[in-house]
Amino acid sequence: MLCSSACSACPGSERTAAGPYPYTDCLTLPVNTGKIAQPPGLGLRLEGRTLRLYGVTGPLQLAAFAGPAPGRLTAEVELLAAQKVDVALMLGGAGDALATVRETFAALSSLPFPTLVLPGGRDRLPWLAQARAELPEGRRERIVLLVGVRELLLGRDGFVIVPGVQGGRYGLDQEVCGYAADQLEDLAGEYEPPVAGGSRWLLSWEAPVGGVARTHGGVDVGNRALAQFARQVGAQGGLFAWPVVRAMTPVNGQGQGPLAVGDQARDLYLTVPRLGGPALERSDGSRVPAGVAILQLAGGRLRWVGPQWASTVSPLDTNQGS
Repeated sequence: MLCSSACSACPGSERTAAGPYPYTDCLTLPVNTGKIAQPPGLGLRLEGRTLRLYGVTGPLQLAAFAGPAPGRLTAEVELLAAQKVDVALMLGGAGDALATVRETFAALSSLPFPTLVLPGGRDRLPWLAQARAELPEGRRERIVLLVGVRELLLGRDGFVIVPGVQGGRYGLDQEVCGYAADQLEDLAGEYEPPVAGGSRWLLSWEAPVGGVARTHGGVDVGNRALAQFARQVGAQGGLFAWPVVRAMTPVNGQGQGPLAVGDQARDLYLTVPRLGGPALERSDGSRVPAGVAILQLAGGRLRWVGPQWASTVSPLDTNQGS
């Protein structure tokens, strides 16, 4: 467990950043994931602030999505269970109430593979920790909270992890993850270059300026500090949950797209869908229903396998990336 109401690593006091929107500095929280479930045929271990997946000898199948908040999961987890997935990545949205977070984690912990949970712009850390701690042994280990973890290494390739939102500006209160722009600049110097022959991507709730953060009207609503950080650490692309202006429209580093199913790139950028709950609305008015993004990692490239939708696409839904 990363933190609990009785743990010094929890939000509060010296780890709460003041400002217009007080937040918890999750980049400096200690790491204490507890026991971690192992993906079938692979090994997942924490080494300092790095979470490393061992035994990768072929293509690795990833499922990426945001949580259902403000909705709830029902049959959507069955869709995820049907995919041939090695590791699931949930980018925020566990729930805007403790009861919802409990339901989300209970559903995800029933899956046969681990779900790595990146706290988003509204996720309260005590709720995440409590909901995980309340899971029965054997299922608790399948929920891995990415707080204090700096990098996820998958063989030669990896994701640099940035939880929360700059300045805590979307947070429910001071117990959500946040960071400052100058903090990212300092943090970048702590990373070694990517492994020779490998690639590196950004895993963050917010998207940097560029392709997936540019509206259909040409307005860029991405995060400039994250873009600079990505350049400094050598992250060529990434997975994000916000903004949703081009959700489920994968593009390359030059903003060219959408990539076709089967396309692969070292610089793939993608804003993921919600696993459950209401549809997302893009900046052109089209909608993205609940579902998951399936990607395959091999040879230093992310291959766009495509979407798996949890609900019927309405007539208003266009350009769904498949």
